[in-house]
Amino acid sequence: MHRLRLPALVILAALLGLTGWWLINTTFMPYDDEGYVLLGYANFSAQGGLYDQIFTQYGPTPFLYYDLLHWISGWPIAHQLGRAATLFHWVGSALLTGLIAWRLSGRYWTAWFSAAASFGYLWQMTSEPAHPGGLIAFLTAVGVAGVVEAVLRQRPSVATTILGLVGAALVLAKINVGLLWCATAGAYLLIMTGASGQRPRGIALALLGLMLLPFVLMRPLLGDGWVLTLAIMFAGSAVAVIGLQADTAMFRWRDWIVGAATFAIAVTTIVMLTMTRGTSLDGLSTESCSNRSAIPSISRSVSPGCRRWLGRCWLPPWGSRAYGAGCLHAALRSPTPWPCCAWSRSLCFSIT
Repeated sequence: MHRLRLPALVILAALLGLTGWWLINTTFMPYDDEGYVLLGYANFSAQGGLYDQIFTQYGPTPFLYYDLLHWISGWPIAHQLGRAATLFHWVGSALLTGLIAWRLSGRYWTAWFSAAASFGYLWQMTSEPAHPGGLIAFLTAVGVAGVVEAVLRQRPSVATTILGLVGAALVLAKINVGLLWCATAGAYLLIMTGASGQRPRGIALALLGLMLLPFVLMRPLLGDGWVLTLAIMFAGSAVAVIGLQADTAMFRWRDWIVGAATFAIAVTTIVMLTMTRGTSLDGLSTESCSNRSAIPSISRSVSPGCRRWLGRCWLPPWGSRAYGAGCLHAALRSPTPWPCCAWSRSLCFSIT
């Protein structure tokens, strides 16, 4: 059985890759977000001036990323590069999910199930190749996989460093996803920091913050049924996840400082790289921060029919239930289950 694990993984990766490439290249949406984002990436690579001369509602992270891919590969920023990168993000996110499940459960069947279910849940990448959502999903998977590995190896400073790096990249890719990452990372650190007598206060604060977060972020739209359902699901999952907390704390306050310093350095680096490409500080602050909208402002422009479609996407009939069951199975077998469940919840937001 042990000898079959690596060949089975290779076969799974090949099947996911072939399936993903076929789906990506046989899907075209009338609204053509693919063309919109590719034009933005190409113009930024050619002339710079993001926000001052190039409109976008996203942060600079995906623009710098695709410019780097163009420089490394020599491919023009067009459909071939965008779809190849999307396939890499899609399959990579799925395989990393399987890795997370394996490291937390020790069961290969759980890993294969999680990888396949995650691949199915990320089907929306076929509709919008090169969209920042693909990179966001991959960054989230990389971050959680790295934190899980660091925690299991008892390397708290490495874990907070990864949290800071990925948090900076996400905040400067799509502000709402970045804030959700920072919120869940902060809650995890609160739960896992301090002596036994201090932890109940951290746990209570983390629970209160996560339960209130969706209602605060989406308060203008709580009258819509699907928005209220999403807020209740998020709050309920926060209670369930925190109930699965580990019995021992591994972080100290100095690890918080490491994570915060890493976040600040990474944000500064991304901002400086963007400014060297012709973006003014005024353009970066006014356009990048205010126009990269959070959930309420996006939803105001969504048609009622599309809102009903989005409402179904939050909880597909089989995808999220099956994937959630796999994550819960892995979490219940782990002394540090929270990151696996946080990955599931963060992933849900990253693909919207």
